[in-house]
Amino acid sequence: MIKNYLLITLRNLLKNKLFIFINVFGMGVAIACCIVAYLNWEYSDKWDASFSNADNVYRVQFWREFQGEQERYGIIPMPVAGYVKQNIKDVA
Repeated sequence: MIKNYLLITLRNLLKNKLFIFINVFGMGVAIACCIVAYLNWEYSDKWDASFSNADNVYRVQFWREFQGEQERYGIIPMPVAGYVKQNIKDVA
């Protein structure tokens, strides 16, 4: 019975080559996108793991309002570093 199902499947695959190509190509693109998304997530998740006190590493962000919209930056002005070192006791 299974041999019959496989034979029918093979015949249908040989008849519809373009349809099969489109499906296989689409599945390949989908799997590639999933792999890239996973690698991006893994890189973002582990960006501070190289430090000895990784659980105590924080990111300071700079928010700026421009033309009524807020923009977020991963950098801050240089004078903020001195201010933070002087006024926050846990920063070394």
